[in-house]
Amino acid sequence: MEEWWRIANGPAIWLGGFILVGVATLGAYLMFARSRKVASRLGITDDRIKEAVKASAITAIGPSTAIVVGMLPIIVALGPGMAWLRESAGIGSIMYELATAQFGLRALGEELGPGLSEVGFATALFVMSTACLPWLIGLMVFTPIAKPVRDKALKWDPKIFPLVAVIMMLIAFGNNMAPDILKMDMGTLAITISFVCTLAVFKIADTVKKPQLKEYALTIAMLIAMFLAYIIMGGS
Repeated sequence: MEEWWRIANGPAIWLGGFILVGVATLGAYLMFARSRKVASRLGITDDRIKEAVKASAITAIGPSTAIVVGMLPIIVALGPGMAWLRESAGIGSIMYELATAQFGLRALGEELGPGLSEVGFATALFVMSTACLPWLIGLMVFTPIAKPVRDKALKWDPKIFPLVAVIMMLIAFGNNMAPDILKMDMGTLAITISFVCTLAVFKIADTVKKPQLKEYALTIAMLIAMFLAYIIMGGS
């Protein structure tokens, strides 16, 4: 077993994940306690509050299951300990985590997977943990002024924000996949299958009028692509 894999699944990584889960749990409890006080002031009965809690718990099952399944690529690439640590923070996503880890490793001259060094693992963890700071700081600084800007932009062109989001994702994923897409190997096949699967999920979501299904497009596409590519390429 490679040394970086032992570190990735060592007690320090798992303990860090449990600490982050504790912080998230405490935050959830404080928000729940605060909401009960506000509900009491508004005259909402305990029965209505219980109904709301039950409905929220049921609604959360779907997204939570998707997150658990979505952690599989991180488990495969960096180990279950790292997946537990990163996703317990609740500030990242599968798209963000794997992309930033790959960017950091390529800058170091390494790749995700077998042969990763301890320095490479530390680099991936550092980039994944710190690259999110700009948007967190940006949220704190710009959230108060974001709504007026958004309202003005939407009045000018309602499609501008979705368009900007799509362009940003195309740039990020295009840059990440470009070195692999022309190799004509399992990676190329997986990318192609992922593209087709994503289009299919989006089309199905529009057909059944369930736009929330699009949130699971990446997870579904990644899982299907990994398994089909492996089977088609004969496990090579």
